[in-house]
Amino acid sequence: MLGSVVFLEQKMLKLLSPLCVVLLLVSCGGDGGEPTPTPTPTPTPTPTPTQSGSLLQASFDKQAGMLTLEWQDIATNELGYRVEKKVESVVAAVTAVTSVWNVIEDLPAYNNTAQGQKITWNKPITAKGEYRVLVKLPEQNKVLLTASSAESLVISPNIEASIIFSHQEPVSGTVNLSVQVVGVVPKSVSYYKDLFRLGSATTSPDFIRAWNASNEMDGMHQILAQIEVAPNNYLTIQRQVEVDNPNPDIFNIGVQRFRAAKILRVSATQAIKSVFDVKSVQLFWDGTPLALLNEPNYCQLISDCEPYPPIYIWDVSSSNIAFGPHELTVKAESKSGELVEKSIIYTKNDVPEIVIEQPISGQIVGNTLSIKGSILDDEDGQLVVIKLRDLEIYRGVGSEYSINYSMSSLPFGSYNVSVSATSKSGQSVSKGVSFNYQMLSDR
Repeated sequence: MLGSVVFLEQKMLKLLSPLCVVLLLVSCGGDGGEPTPTPTPTPTPTPTPTQSGSLLQASFDKQAGMLTLEWQDIATNELGYRVEKKVESVVAAVTAVTSVWNVIEDLPAYNNTAQGQKITWNKPITAKGEYRVLVKLPEQNKVLLTASSAESLVISPNIEASIIFSHQEPVSGTVNLSVQVVGVVPKSVSYYKDLFRLGSATTSPDFIRAWNASNEMDGMHQILAQIEVAPNNYLTIQRQVEVDNPNPDIFNIGVQRFRAAKILRVSATQAIKSVFDVKSVQLFWDGTPLALLNEPNYCQLISDCEPYPPIYIWDVSSSNIAFGPHELTVKAESKSGELVEKSIIYTKNDVPEIVIEQPISGQIVGNTLSIKGSILDDEDGQLVVIKLRDLEIYRGVGSEYSINYSMSSLPFGSYNVSVSATSKSGQSVSKGVSFNYQMLSDR
């Protein structure tokens, strides 16, 4: 019987021993040490909230070594802004790489009236880095997003880029601009001349854009290329270029329409004295050459003419010119063989032009009203209608009009005269003047 009891006690101890492992050692007859603490799990970091609509972008001016960050002020309760740069370090114990955002600079807040304006931050840099901008709000900081929803931008000053011209300097005429970039494949390139935008190119690898340098003043100009190296990330490079064009402004071109517009007189006046030793001048009308002149002929047509400035004249019949725009080009050759040309656009208009010579606006007239004027048009046979207030007092065909109308039975006061002209093609215009009818004193 006693042996059975001992056997049962031994069996019970074997069953209870595993349970003692998970209980406190004191309760289970351990060595009496401190209880083992329960491990605390590592919390998952909360993602930093972001702020959309700020359109953060970066640009790096390679010439100045200057990084520029730009964004829109879209908050109304911000406490300020903070520019940060990512710094990576290696933890030797675990051979792991950790990233920490270091504060570069804190910026002041803007009041509510500044909402929507662009904010710019500049700093010289020499090494590649990743940057972001925070807006500091009362309860939390938010990361500003780019237009493509990126939270940061990587800037690399080490990208090699240059601007290439299709012509050797000095350049003239039409020049193709392009870029050569090493280290990245650009998305697009925008070109500027003296900070005026010339346009953009998106075709790689050269991103060619034509520039008409013939319209530029001679001398040095700055060509700037803004290279999009990544979305919302730009590299800016520049280059000086010398322009040396044959001066296109050596002649001023004018077109005068004579009375009734039957003759067009085209004039080319030399604008710069003793700069261009003229040998010959020729007019081209829509590419068709007209008379070649070896000397100015204006003084042959006009009496009491001054010899300078030299003026070259071509008379062209208006009846042989179609309605619409026309290109007039004057080409000149110097005695040294240099060629220059300049072009303008002349439009032959089928709308008449009304000239009212009498009465003039605000004139005081007596009992007899004199109405006189002319119609300038590129065709003959205009229908002219004259009204005194609403009453039609004249209707006729021609390029000139002249009538007298008795005001003696009308009350004194303000009146208006309107003249309308209708061309054969149906184009109609009108023009009016106001005058005062009063008793004129005898003197």
